[in-house]
Amino acid sequence: MTTLERPRLDVGIIGCGVAGGAAALLLAKAGHRVTVYERDPAHGADGPGVILQPLGQQVLARLNLLETVRHRSAILKQVRCETASRKLLFQLSYEALSPDFAALGTHPAVLSEALVSAISSAGIRCEQNRDIERLDHLDDGTAYVVDETGRRRGPYQLVIVADGARSSLREGLELAREITRSAWGNLWFIGFDPEQRFRDQVLQRVDGARRRVGVHPIGPGPRHGPGISLASLTWSIREDELEDWLEGGVARWRQEVVRLAPSAAALLDQIVSPEQLTFAPAYRVQMYPWHGFNTVYLGDAGHAMPPLLGQGPSFALYDAAILADCLEAQPDLPTALEAYSQARRNHLRCYQRATRVLTPFFQSSLEPLAWVRDLTLAALRRVPSSERQLMSLIAGYKQGAFTASLPLPGEPSKAIDGPVQPVG
Repeated sequence: MTTLERPRLDVGIIGCGVAGGAAALLLAKAGHRVTVYERDPAHGADGPGVILQPLGQQVLARLNLLETVRHRSAILKQVRCETASRKLLFQLSYEALSPDFAALGTHPAVLSEALVSAISSAGIRCEQNRDIERLDHLDDGTAYVVDETGRRRGPYQLVIVADGARSSLREGLELAREITRSAWGNLWFIGFDPEQRFRDQVLQRVDGARRRVGVHPIGPGPRHGPGISLASLTWSIREDELEDWLEGGVARWRQEVVRLAPSAAALLDQIVSPEQLTFAPAYRVQMYPWHGFNTVYLGDAGHAMPPLLGQGPSFALYDAAILADCLEAQPDLPTALEAYSQARRNHLRCYQRATRVLTPFFQSSLEPLAWVRDLTLAALRRVPSSERQLMSLIAGYKQGAFTASLPLPGEPSKAIDGPVQPVG
């Protein structure tokens, strides 16, 4: 069967966030008949600033959306982490991978609006305010999606679940999975940075293992002109400490953050009430495989991780691209879904293990881990190849501690533990 003769599918996509939106565009472009269901009118655009790593930018370029997003984002050239006493733990430059490499700091609404606008322009059917509560799988290999009113919609030959870490649609399939909610999360705030104090970099300041503040620029965002600079601030906190935080008052907390990160003072002066900050819990979702029957799980619905390495949006985009490639390269749907899970296995396992190992050193109550962290990072800075290896991890390209990374843009393609070539 040639590529032109390959049958096109009726596809139902649950969730129009990054993974679902990108999948809708790629599959519709390939000729599949796509319907998207989204329960959140904001399409997940109300959240902390996100970092688009070079891996995710490759997929945005494939969607012809990279320049749209870049225009309303900030260029991030390095990642810097210091202790409360200003001791440098690491400073990593994206140039260690390629002279023209950089991440993008962006408002989540910028990415969401770019995807939603492209979906509308492509004429893809998108049902808004539609909460899909379950999937009904039929013996003929098709499935219906059932909304909050009990109405069945479909049938679909392929259902893509991309409705986030809290998805209720993982039940009913015999998949190995572990879904946990972390005791820790982050308070976040987006404010104005008129002096551009955080230009070009992601700044992390840590005080032991319990306290961490992160700030990075996100450009003008979706509503401001090019002369406006926004920055995203996150504060690490245990969820069971939120009540004490509220009782302590914003003024006291603001003093604590300024002590740790004085350069954030102007940003913090914009916070006058706790309602201006939002708590974002962290989830860990581990599954394998990421498919069953005629259903596949993309993005956080299949592999949510604590946000330490900032990979969520980029991995969601990459999932969509690899799925589209598998559907195009394989002769039938079961083989394509099996190829997808195989293609994503090593890459996702690498980052799931890395976040499981690294997170306690930056976000836990075990203070001795901070001593180990500081000594280890000091030793790593003396290793000539360490910056490139760590930057490859942060940029989203690692497949394992001792295995080859995904190819960078412009490098020859090679398989990712499977028959599908990575996006290049």
